[in-house]
Amino acid sequence: MKRTLIVAAGLFGLLLSGPQVSGAVEDDGVFRLGEVVVSAEKSGVEGTGTVDVLSAKEIEVSGARTLDEALDLVPGLHIRTAGNGTPRLDIRGMRTRNVILLVNGVPINSTYDNQFDLSFIPAENIAEIKVTRGASSVLYGPGGNAGVVNVITKQGRSGVHGSMGVEYGQHDAWLGRATLSGGSDKVKMFASGSILSEDDYPLSGSFDDTEYEGGSYRDNSDKKRKNFNTTFLFTPEESTSFGLNLGVFSGEYGKPAEVLDDKLSKQKYVRTENLDGRSAQFTAEHHFESPLSLKGWVYFNQQDETEVTYKDETLSKVKQTDDTTTTRFGSTIQAG
Repeated sequence: MKRTLIVAAGLFGLLLSGPQVSGAVEDDGVFRLGEVVVSAEKSGVEGTGTVDVLSAKEIEVSGARTLDEALDLVPGLHIRTAGNGTPRLDIRGMRTRNVILLVNGVPINSTYDNQFDLSFIPAENIAEIKVTRGASSVLYGPGGNAGVVNVITKQGRSGVHGSMGVEYGQHDAWLGRATLSGGSDKVKMFASGSILSEDDYPLSGSFDDTEYEGGSYRDNSDKKRKNFNTTFLFTPEESTSFGLNLGVFSGEYGKPAEVLDDKLSKQKYVRTENLDGRSAQFTAEHHFESPLSLKGWVYFNQQDETEVTYKDETLSKVKQTDDTTTTRFGSTIQAG
C-alpha cells in the first residue's frame, strides 16, 4: 500500500485592506467563509494576477454537470480528456499538476501526483468559481505555478428552497441530482446529492478504427459516481460566524488503453474499481470593534483508491491490485 501524508498548517496571511465591512453573513447562497483571500476594492492578493469569476447562475444556464464542464466557460483554459479517460486542466501551457484546486480553501490535489479529477466535483454544489492565472501567492501554498482554481460551495438561505432533476442520454448515460436549503437569520443549512452513470464517452470524429479501438466510443471508458455534501452555518451575533462542511463521494471508472499509430502505446487494461472520499471542515470568523478581523479553519480530507490491472481486454483475470490512500489535514488563519 502506498500511503502519502501532507500536513498544511500554520498558514498566516496579513492583509491591510482599509475599513472593514460588517461581519454579517450575506444571504446570497454563497459560503463566503470558504474564500481564501481577503481583498479590498483596489488592492489585495487577487490583484496581482488575472482573475475570472463564474457564478452559480452562469453555471446553471450553461447546463454544466461537473466542474470540468463549468470551467469550459472560462476563456483561455484548456479542458482535455487525458489518455486514461480523466479530464485534466491546462493553464498557460502548464499541466494539471501545476494548478492548485481548492474547495472552500481546502486543497484537493492528490499528494500522490498532485493532480485531481474535475469530474468528481458536482455542479449543483458550486456557488462560485474563482480562477487565478499565473504563479500564486504564498497564501495559496506551493504547487500553483500555472494558477489556482478556488471552488466556493453553496450555503443555505432564509426560507425553504429545493430542486430536483434527472437527465438521460445515449448509451445509458444518466444523472440524478437534488438540493435542499433553508434557515433563519442565525442558522442556515444546505445539502446536495447526485448520482452519475456513463457507459462510455465518444471517440474523436477523425479517429480511424484500428484492431485495438473502433466504433464511436472508447472501450473501458465507463464511469459511476455518487456525491453528498452539506453545509451548516451558525451566526450567533452579527460579528461572529461558524461554519461546518461535510462531504462524501464514491465511484469507479475505466481507464482506456492509449492507441497511437495502430499500436497500443501502453498495453495495460486498468480500472479504478473503488474510489471513496470524505472531507470535513470547520470554519470561524470574527470581526472585532477595532479595524481587525480574524478568519480561520481546520480541515481533513481523505481519499482511498483501488486500481486493478487486468491481463487482457476481457477484464476477467487480475494481474495486479494497488491500494492508495491520500490524506490531507491542516489549519489556516487569516487576519485583515
